[in-house]
Amino acid sequence: MVKQLVWGWLGALALSSTLAAEKSVPTLRGPLTVSMNIAAQPRNTNRLPACHLTGDVTLWVSRVVAVVDETNQTLGLVEAGLAQFNTNAKIENCLPDGRALDLADRYVNFVIADKRPWKGGQFGERQARAIASLLAEDFYQLADTDGTKIPLVDRIRIGAIGSTAYQFVIVLIKGAQPSVIDAVISRETLRTKFAPLLSEADRGSSRLKWSSIE
Repeated sequence: MVKQLVWGWLGALALSSTLAAEKSVPTLRGPLTVSMNIAAQPRNTNRLPACHLTGDVTLWVSRVVAVVDETNQTLGLVEAGLAQFNTNAKIENCLPDGRALDLADRYVNFVIADKRPWKGGQFGERQARAIASLLAEDFYQLADTDGTKIPLVDRIRIGAIGSTAYQFVIVLIKGAQPSVIDAVISRETLRTKFAPLLSEADRGSSRLKWSSIE
């Protein structure tokens, strides 16, 4: 399974002329395991507590891909890749019943804030957070330079209280330093029937977001 996903992310050995012109050299060479202790703060109208993401994650592979918007316009090139949570990885405080969500062996995508040219500036952490947020909410997508879409992996579904269920999308952000990892977390309510133990703020929001980058 790991090999299939890794090869899928490596893609063809021959890079397109667009990538050649970009002269982008991937910054991730070989698997890299990083420890996480991430406090992702609520964003927008989300008034729930911070999500806490802990444990280890292995960054398997990355390559240069395009970011496209909802009109299929290419916004620029970034380096993104595939990661896998290790057996001790979990996320807490994202569910109203207080349960921790076990992330062991689940796959997730990441983008690298490597300060490459981006819209007249540099693709730093704040730009990476913005892209990760829009990827997590399905407004933006990743694609090969020939236009082939690359879907994000492993949307995490979990039942909560009563008939309520949630879907999580987590996009990690690797900083310039090898050990720096941040996260954007999107939680969508899939079933919204009345559940008496839910707070009003939680019941009234179909999609919430957390981020560890201001």
